[in-house]
Amino acid sequence: MAEPTDASPAHRKPRPWQIKDRRVVLDHAPFGMILHEDVLLPDGRLIKNFLRLELRAFVVVFAVAESVDGQVVPFIEQYRIGPRAASMELPAGFIEDGEAPLDAAKRELREEVGMEADQWRSLGRFFMDSSREAGWANIFLATGARQVRIPDHGDLGNQVIHLLPIEDARRLWRDGTMNAAAMALAVALALSALDTVLDDE
Repeated sequence: MAEPTDASPAHRKPRPWQIKDRRVVLDHAPFGMILHEDVLLPDGRLIKNFLRLELRAFVVVFAVAESVDGQVVPFIEQYRIGPRAASMELPAGFIEDGEAPLDAAKRELREEVGMEADQWRSLGRFFMDSSREAGWANIFLATGARQVRIPDHGDLGNQVIHLLPIEDARRLWRDGTMNAAAMALAVALALSALDTVLDDE
């Protein structure tokens, strides 16, 4: 049961939990760690072996390029072992040690679809699981994208690149075809940012 909420400003925020101890269950460097944490709740209860999953931070890029038919967005279709299914995704990948998120985004766009872009805008940084962390997604909108090289993604398995009109990207997001959470979030944020620009013009 939730604790009563006091109307005064001093009680409007939930109190933080205290980490009393943490133990590494599995260190799978460089990809992530599974930990057990002993957590002291504000009401005095001690929860032992609370599961925490720390994964590497990553970037997702919604890039807009010009084509003879208008603006298109590069998507990558590939098989994903997690859901045991093919997935339609945006260019994305892990941030390397010491690498700035924007630099990682530019690198992933070049590697995965062979593009560079003129304008970059951060759309935010988001954790993937509020109870376990499970990695931070750094999402970017890139406009003025253009082909500069042959893609060389270096990932496992094959990838199929699709250049989709923006309205097709909107449809993929709305009809649930795109079911990877970070990708769907990136599409929603990018479309909102692009719609706002159009409204302001």
